[in-house]
Amino acid sequence: MEFMKYEGEWYVWTILFITIVIVLFMPKKNLTWPGVFITILLSGGLTWIGDTIVGSIFALFTLAKK
Repeated sequence: MEFMKYEGEWYVWTILFITIVIVLFMPKKNLTWPGVFITILLSGGLTWIGDTIVGSIFALFTLAKK
């Protein structure tokens, strides 16, 4: 498996790393680990759908190989 093989792949890995760091260091008073994972999956899914819609309409950037 090659890391950083495609142009624009740095964006995905940067967002993933930032999300993991935020989850590890955020206060978890009323949030359990299953709640954390559900929150990440829900926000990730909504972000994916939003990026797909906005990206297809405005064609701001492509993550695919040219």
